[in-house]
Amino acid sequence: MNPSRIPVRWRFVLGLGFSLAALYIGGMLWLSADQENGPMNFDRPDDSPVAATPLRMSEPSVRQAITRVIASQLAAFRQEDYHAAYKYASSGLQTQMPLPAFEKMVRNNYGAMPKSRSEEFGLILDNGQEALVNVEVISESGHHVHYQYLMLQEKTGWRIGGVKSVVTKSTLV
Repeated sequence: MNPSRIPVRWRFVLGLGFSLAALYIGGMLWLSADQENGPMNFDRPDDSPVAATPLRMSEPSVRQAITRVIASQLAAFRQEDYHAAYKYASSGLQTQMPLPAFEKMVRNNYGAMPKSRSEEFGLILDNGQEALVNVEVISESGHHVHYQYLMLQEKTGWRIGGVKSVVTKSTLV
């Protein structure tokens, strides 16, 4: 075992633990939210039948499909191909926001995404129609930025319905 890799593994384990906690808390807050949200924030009508369907740990095939969509959009951002990235947004998001507004929003509010080196996926929960995904994006400068994605199952497959920045705090003893 390479001793220089041990801190990286611990950081990953701790990050995963905090991601799971943030995912659980964020999911509970999201499911109980009664406030209005912007187009990239999670929103759902109060009478949505999916709102009552619990989320469970995703099966490997669902996890693979979801991570492929997110990774593909992040790769498109890295290449500054916003047209390709826009195709991974849900139909509802595309209805609310035309491509130029989408590009401006990503550049202004999600700066780590277009300038990222890589991403790591945490726990993925879904109910067949919606999924919550924690993603750690590693920026060009090496900073780790955490996001929570809302994924929606559409006729064309899984699509990104919203993204929230998640602040994680950790303490090493």
